[in-house]
Amino acid sequence: MWWLLLFLPVCRGAQSPDTFTLSVPDGPLSVWMGSSVILPCSLSPAFTASLKVRWHRPDKYKTPVLLYEKQQIQQQPADSQYRGRVSLMGELEKGNVSLKLENVSLADTGEFVCFVAGDKWYEKASVHLIVKVMGSPPVLSVTVGGSGQVNVTCVSDGWSPKPTLTWRNNRGALIPSQSHHSATDARGLVSVTSWLLHSSSDSEWVACSVGLSEEERKESRVLPHTSKTGTVELERILRDRDAEMENLKQKSKGLWKEVFISGLVLLLLSSIATGLILYKKGFIKWKDSKETAAESQQDKLRASGGETESLLKKQSEEVETLKKEVETLKEKNTDLLKKQSEEVETVKKEVETLNQKITGLQSQLDTSDKEVERLNRQIKDEGKNLEGKVNDIEKENQELKQQNKGLQSQLDTSKREVERLNHEIKGLQSQLDTSNREVERLNRQIKDEGKNLEGKVNDIEKENQELKQQNKGAFPHNHGLVMLWKTVKHFKRDLTMDEASVKGNLEVHTRGKNVKCTKVNKDETQNNMSAYVLCKETFHSGQHFWEVKAEKKKFWFVGVCSDTLREQHGVSLTPQNGCWLLCYDDEQKVLYVNTDQKITSVQEKMKYRVDQLGVFLDCCRHSLTFYNCDDKSWLCTICDVGPTLPLVPVFSPGERDLYDLQIMN
Repeated sequence: MWWLLLFLPVCRGAQSPDTFTLSVPDGPLSVWMGSSVILPCSLSPAFTASLKVRWHRPDKYKTPVLLYEKQQIQQQPADSQYRGRVSLMGELEKGNVSLKLENVSLADTGEFVCFVAGDKWYEKASVHLIVKVMGSPPVLSVTVGGSGQVNVTCVSDGWSPKPTLTWRNNRGALIPSQSHHSATDARGLVSVTSWLLHSSSDSEWVACSVGLSEEERKESRVLPHTSKTGTVELERILRDRDAEMENLKQKSKGLWKEVFISGLVLLLLSSIATGLILYKKGFIKWKDSKETAAESQQDKLRASGGETESLLKKQSEEVETLKKEVETLKEKNTDLLKKQSEEVETVKKEVETLNQKITGLQSQLDTSDKEVERLNRQIKDEGKNLEGKVNDIEKENQELKQQNKGLQSQLDTSKREVERLNHEIKGLQSQLDTSNREVERLNRQIKDEGKNLEGKVNDIEKENQELKQQNKGAFPHNHGLVMLWKTVKHFKRDLTMDEASVKGNLEVHTRGKNVKCTKVNKDETQNNMSAYVLCKETFHSGQHFWEVKAEKKKFWFVGVCSDTLREQHGVSLTPQNGCWLLCYDDEQKVLYVNTDQKITSVQEKMKYRVDQLGVFLDCCRHSLTFYNCDDKSWLCTICDVGPTLPLVPVFSPGERDLYDLQIMN
């Protein structure tokens, strides 16, 4: 079958990949506020000019952070808050579509979406960003808690994200605390607060540490001791005793007032009763200006007799009753006075006891003040020594900082280099995995196509044997042409013209199978290449064959072009603009391709007029071959057809006659 290859021109070209993947980091990225950060995103296989890159927040697709389209960054409709702060890292041709974000703020915390789209495919992946802010050093305060304990409080604010807070003693051991609270302000910064009860101590300190990690922490220390503990306790005891004494005084005043009033009432009643008795017995007489009237009245009383005696008897009984009541009140007052005296004695004893306790506490307080003064002097002396040591340590720290600056710079450079290499390794690994999958798919496809071709070769050999028997007198080259014709016929496609793509004075009818000129142009010098129509079908891969009938036509051209020609007008139909055509000119009696280079083998066949043309498109080899369907002969082949773009069949009946150019079923 080697002679069959003479009629199959081979044109090599790269096939576009069918699948794409995006690679982003698995976990979130952390960055300090005000610095710059790179959000990694790599494309595999490599980037092509027709792709679009869109970085956006999850809820702001229409106002992206950055939009790359038509081979440049678009200023609209980008989000204004990212204008001037974002850019692509470059090396798009290698698939690097990472985003660089400068001057990071708290508002940038959250998810960023990397969205890459082609003509018929898109993919997206998310990168999470955490913006870090170092808060203030912890502020510690100590207050009295009672029972020999103090309340130590720790406060720190201005953190992002929420930090961790831990307590530890001077031995480095952690101190558990259940009282942790946090709050977020209007700017999104977090403040944390914690407190614990700790035994008072003059020598052992406690420390509060707040931070985002072990390397990013701030710590403060405090002695859990207050010199005013004794004074506060004493003042509290004195206040309690003063209140108790005041209650006793108020109670005593109330009792003495009751006793005094009761005595006055008894004295008044006793005086009245005594006066009545003395008056009754005649020991008391009133000597006044009314004495004569009284005597006359007395005569009248004597006259009344028993009436006056009855009144006096009644008054006597009342006086006796009052005496008994006075005696009863005296007894009650005596008991009350006795009880009050006992209570007063008890209060006196308690006051003496309290005075003794106060004297002891005052002595302890004086001793504590002396101890505090001694400790203060000792602290001052130790402070002077520590100040000298701190100065020496600060000098050593300055020297170490100068030495560490160079090392830190080298370390930062090494870290960035390691991160860059890690990103490249991930991208290469992703590309390698994709390539391996593509190789496996192609191997399976090759095996499947090999089986199909093997079957087709067997069918062709059988047909060859049959044709040899039927055409024993035919020429060898004619026999090969017949076999080639039968091969390409296996790839025949049913095409339909797209009426919306018509250019020039043309009309499409018969359900998209026929096209003709609606107005004949008699000027034969005018260019006929401006009137054409495209098909609805487009081809990205594989082999395709169709037939065109051009009977009685004075001019026509048939071929393929880039699908982008649908949206363009006034474009020259040349291979440089994505058009590959075979043209016929009845006036010059020639067939030619649209490069204006005459084809000798075609001109020799003009004595056999081409009324029905066959077109064979091989997307794998990027070739376009034309046949004469009347005698099944090969006309010509064009190579390097559409190496990267999807292709669409194109037809033109010309403008010199009214005959149809027809797609054959």
